Amino acid sequence: EPHGLALAAATDSTVEITWLAPVDSVPSRYVVSFRETGAALFDSVGGTQSLEFVHDPARRTGQYEVTAVYDSARITSSETPGTTPIETGLLWVPELNGNGNTGYGWNRTTGEVTLYDMTVVDSAEQVDFYVTDFAPGFAGPFYSLASPYLGPSDPGGGVPAANWHITEFAYLDSAATENDPLPRYFQSRYTNSRTIDSLPILIAGHTEDGHFVLTHTVDVDTLQGIADVQTWFQLVPNLRLIEH
Repeated sequence: EPHGLALAAATDSTVEITWLAPVDSVPSRYVVSFRETGAALFDSVGGTQSLEFVHDPARRTGQYEVTAVYDSARITSSETPGTTPIETGLLWVPELNGNGNTGYGWNRTTGEVTLYDMTVVDSAEQVDFYVTDFAPGFAGPFYSLASPYLGPSDPGGGVPAANWHITEFAYLDSAATENDPLPRYFQSRYTNSRTIDSLPILIAGHTEDGHFVLTHTVDVDTLQGIADVQTWFQLVPNLRLIEH
């Protein structure tokens, strides 16, 4: 069967699928199929005789499979890699001066989230954003999502100088929903911090290594020093599709 299926961004909204040929046979061609996130069945999206295929999913995310076609048989890959972003449910994230670990970071293999201690230099390679009011304490009145790169100069203090990552943020268009593709990455649009200026609020993110993320902040408690944040992380670098 076709194996070693891998996905990459052909552009920021199209997907390149690559695979390895069956070990002991030579098919006449391959058929690539796609199952949209939330759908029950795979649908064919095209055929090729090569070991790669570019698909325009029309703003959708989902899973892919590849079928080797022979004169009298069809063998489908058991691997079905996908582009559906990894969701992390609502999580209370402490403001920089709040109680607990304040640095929010995604595992690049699984999309799993961990909160890291930003007073520790070793956390610099793991943190993708933090929440801050850019002041001592956590009284607000406004919190922001901020790039870890800003940590050492944040008036809240406590973040040591280190190789902190740069993550940039952008507000979504006024008519955008949480399932629409995120804004294209331009430095003029994505900045080192964005204020949580209304609730609930959707804010796009772009990590230093090219992963697009969507954040959904539903509540901020300036008495406790916490923000309630939900996120979706796109495992495929440079792909801004976020349908979930």
